[in-house]
Amino acid sequence: MARLKDNDARFRIWAEDGVWDAMPTDTPTEFGVGWQRPEEGSWGQMFDLQHWDGTETAILDLNWQEDNTLLLTGQTFDGGTSLLAFNPQTK
Repeated sequence: MARLKDNDARFRIWAEDGVWDAMPTDTPTEFGVGWQRPEEGSWGQMFDLQHWDGTETAILDLNWQEDNTLLLTGQTFDGGTSLLAFNPQTK
């Protein structure tokens, strides 16, 4: 997932169920997760990996899994990568 400086393009990644979505933000370690279902409502929240364990410096990729968990690939401060599973239903 490339971040382009001064690029205003935005995108969302939808889970297979069509209810959950995720998106990166301009902050390299931040992402948003949303939920919406017609006639039931919607919800959304921003999350920042720096508030988790502080080892990630950027989100490289976001992928929804079949069980509706979000798999985040992060770049770590030492140049490595990390895989983080995020379950928005239990956040």
